[in-house]
Order: sequence, then structure tokens, then C-alpha cells
Amino acid sequence: MRTRIILSTLVVVLATNISYAQSAMNKRAERMERIEVQKTAYITQKVELTTSEAQQFWPLHNEFEGKMRNLRKGDPEVGMPGMQRKAEVTNMSDKDLKQLFEDRFNTEQAVLDLKKEYHAKFLNILTPQKVAKLYDAERSFKKELLKQLKEQGRP
Repeated sequence: MRTRIILSTLVVVLATNISYAQSAMNKRAERMERIEVQKTAYITQKVELTTSEAQQFWPLHNEFEGKMRNLRKGDPEVGMPGMQRKAEVTNMSDKDLKQLFEDRFNTEQAVLDLKKEYHAKFLNILTPQKVAKLYDAERSFKKELLKQLKEQGRP
């Protein structure tokens, strides 16, 4: 009897925790989706994309962003694999540190190669002037988003 009560309580607690976690994940996903919609509208306006350009550009840009996200999935603190916190680094051997640096440089090179590849692809759709506006719009959107998050009290 006592075991059933404990198990029942455990099931209720776990179900509540899972429900809360899913709710938090859904809210985060919704927030990220809203940001993506705002970013798309912002960049489309700032770059002055025509309907035809937008139809070609956005699938390519989304593909690029997905590949960049995959490259940067390592350490969330710096957005790239291979870098550790200062305390962890001081306890690493020279061999491990050399490997850490090599991994970081390899990731940075992969990011650069991807940027160059997609830069060329963007130039097949947009004029150099519009590609320059794209890079400026991405920077200014990120800056504005960080400002809004700071005002809302989020880091």
C-alpha cells in the first residue's frame, strides 16, 4: 500500500515536471519563431528585396543559417566547440590545450569557408550592393534585438 502511494506521488510529480518542461520549451520555440519572423521582415525591408529575390534568397539564407547553427553547436558559452572556461583550461595538459586550439581553429575555418560559399551563392541572387545591405541589416537586427532583451531584463 505504501509503495503504491509513493509511486502515485512520483508519477504525479514527474508528469507535472514534464508538463512544465514542455511548456517552457514551447514558449522558447514560440519566442524564437517570432524573432525569426521579425528578422525576415526587417532584412527584407532593409535590403529592399523584390518578391522574386525574396523567393530565391530566403530558402538559401535559411539553409545557411541551419548549417551555421550546426557548426556552432559545441560550447554554448562561446558558440564553438573546443573552448572551455578559464578554470577548466588551467587544469588541462599541454597536449589537451593544443588539441583544444586545433579544434577551435578548425571550427573557425569551417565557419569562414561556409560564409564564403554562401556569399558567392547570395551574389548569384542579389547585387553586391544588396549583399552589403544584408550584412549590415543582420548586424543592426542583432544589435537591436540585444538592446530589447536588455531592456526586458534578459541577458
